[in-house]
Amino acid sequence: MNTLTEILSRERKSLIKAWLEKALQTYPPKTSEIFKKQKDPFANPVGATLARTLEGIFDQLLLDQSTEKLKAHVQDLVQVRAVQDFTPSGAVSFVLDLKRIVRRRLAQEDSGDRLEHALVEFEERIDLLCLLAFDLYMKQREQIWKLRSQELQQRTSYLLRKKAGIKAVGDD
Repeated sequence: MNTLTEILSRERKSLIKAWLEKALQTYPPKTSEIFKKQKDPFANPVGATLARTLEGIFDQLLLDQSTEKLKAHVQDLVQVRAVQDFTPSGAVSFVLDLKRIVRRRLAQEDSGDRLEHALVEFEERIDLLCLLAFDLYMKQREQIWKLRSQELQQRTSYLLRKKAGIKAVGDD
């Protein structure tokens, strides 16, 4: 008899591929195709980051306890999504797609109800992952808005000084 972890480990590559596919579907079709086809991480940093982080997140979910590595992978993922044109829910919603992907795969196993408890626990970890991703995403967006606000204040200050004929320290 296979445990849930054994099944997920054995099917790791196909599950991550399906999850990546779902994540890429959150982008416009043309953008998604570019992310899928371009394998060079320098030419396609978003696609490369998505692939790398989803793989790391999946591996961390297979562990019994959460680690700082999970948070680091999620942080990398939301940093990319936070600067893109997503709603907060749209930025992290694909995390929940992993539940459906795993359930579909397990439906192919002849496991009956013996994996149900383990599956519920795994899905609870995915739910917590989604909440973590949402929190980190919002923190990242807040940081972006703070930077934009500071830049606007600096620009306004510069323009007011220029208008008044005041030179700032370091201006020549």
